[in-house]
Amino acid sequence: MAADLPGLLVVGGGYCGQAVAHHWKGEGQRAWLTSRDPARAAAYEAEGLWALTYRFDTSDALQTRVIDPTLGAALLTFPPSEGLRHERDALAWVAAQGIQRALVLSSTSVYGASGGAEVDDDTPAAPTDERGVRRLASEEAMREAADACGVSLCVLRLTGIYGPGRSYRARMAAGQVQLVDEGAMWTNRIFVDDVVSALRHLLARPRWERPHYVVSDGHPFRVRELVAYVCERWSLPWPPSVALETIPPARRAFWEGDRRVIPRALLAEGWSPLFSDFRAGYEEAWRREEVGAARP
Repeated sequence: MAADLPGLLVVGGGYCGQAVAHHWKGEGQRAWLTSRDPARAAAYEAEGLWALTYRFDTSDALQTRVIDPTLGAALLTFPPSEGLRHERDALAWVAAQGIQRALVLSSTSVYGASGGAEVDDDTPAAPTDERGVRRLASEEAMREAADACGVSLCVLRLTGIYGPGRSYRARMAAGQVQLVDEGAMWTNRIFVDDVVSALRHLLARPRWERPHYVVSDGHPFRVRELVAYVCERWSLPWPPSVALETIPPARRAFWEGDRRVIPRALLAEGWSPLFSDFRAGYEEAWRREEVGAARP
């Protein structure tokens, strides 16, 4: 069993949550995954993971139920909720488990439209779209709840997550990709394994030096670089160019972000990504997709 891995409660079993749980399992340690959907929780268990159904919108949601006294930390991965009730209730439930440390997965959308500027851990949050506003409000609600419950909390502001099953190739092959301004905007990525490696790094530290960290591979690129790479690699046609106004609002914030994210604080602490740029990462994602191996 990996000595540096505490038993982990993962609240919200999305793409990253599942990757973390499988990694913990591969290291001989336990990570509990929660889901609002009993069928999904059963699917996690069928994969050999520990899982339970838990809803924060039920009358008995906050009844104390210690699911595993060996748990040493929590990872909160769910999206912002209406009224921020889930954020507050989740921290109360984490505290009821006897857990005193929690990490939150958030987004660099809290930095808003940046006009190609560099963004790092010291850049003030200044969301300019609804998604970023909701993310920042969610962070603040969880921080207030953690303070009230006596839980030490750290936020990870992630850039675009990719990996097996999220490798861009399928969307381009299906003609689902459109470019604004020929893809001139800056963007950033983090391979899902490196989300796990950043978590491991932070959980191995006795205390967190910062209330939040930005997480990226540290190599920003323009969208057209990725598109050109995928087109050449898989002999796909160049996607059409469209005006920004034609992009649905939910996707428009991506094109307006235009930021170069550098994880200076993590790098200064000795963390380094396993996949240092999107080319190395996408090749690994495609390799796993080809052999049907979604996990390392």
